[in-house]
Amino acid sequence: MKRINRWLAATVFGTFLLALTGCNADRFFPPNFELMQEAAVTAQTLASQIGYSAENLLIEVDLCTGFGCSYQIYFTTPEDAASFTARIEASDLAITMPAITMPPGANEFIQMAIDLGNTHNLRKTYLPGNEGYQGKFLMVDGVDVAQHWFTFPSPLMIVWSVDQPQESNPIIIGFYEVRNAKEHYTFDGIPITGNIVGVTLVHKRLP
Repeated sequence: MKRINRWLAATVFGTFLLALTGCNADRFFPPNFELMQEAAVTAQTLASQIGYSAENLLIEVDLCTGFGCSYQIYFTTPEDAASFTARIEASDLAITMPAITMPPGANEFIQMAIDLGNTHNLRKTYLPGNEGYQGKFLMVDGVDVAQHWFTFPSPLMIVWSVDQPQESNPIIIGFYEVRNAKEHYTFDGIPITGNIVGVTLVHKRLP
């Protein structure tokens, strides 16, 4: 549990710092395209085992900061927390520890808001064919949460850590229970009627 908590804290804090500093991410934190493609294949393979498909995909994007890069896949699911947890537990994924439940108000929600929001100072890179996701953002009651942190209470979040063979950082699966939130979540102007799942795979920025 300490391992995943440290990883989440570093990821959130690193992205938070970059968003605050206003650094020119295009200049200072360019991605390595080959490493990004390798990460994408691994993330897509894992995500497809837990409900990801072209029909429910919100976005695929690579994010680079001074703390490293991560490939992100976000998609919607009709499942609730109990059903999705049962799916994870029944899978053959190399889950390294029991699920961690973070109640509404946990700061880790900032990461989803930054990943899916309009964060000007964060380098977002898309694989060929995914450029159409550029300019599509998460809104809550019409407000971009990435630019208005703590404006809304964060949803229930459940996190799992999945080991990557021969890698020091795990893959993180995050389940966000937004379906029953009092607020209205939309992505690219389209209402989100289910819950949200995020798959984050940390990878090297340089060969």
